[in-house]
Amino acid sequence: MWPALRIPFLGLTRTPEQERNDEAIQKGYQETNRLLGMLDQTLSKQNFCAGDQFQIGDIVLALCASR
Repeated sequence: MWPALRIPFLGLTRTPEQERNDEAIQKGYQETNRLLGMLDQTLSKQNFCAGDQFQIGDIVLALCASR
């Protein structure tokens, strides 16, 4: 998820407004929303992203979702 989220996150939080690539930010935002939708569907059927037990992947996805 980070590759999709990276461009909008850094573009909106670290890049001066006049230097932003709005098209890339929008594309990354749309891809992030698509991936979060997939995660939401998965979590509606099971407790964690990889099944019924907590895994390290849950931490990584939580960090992305938090951003």
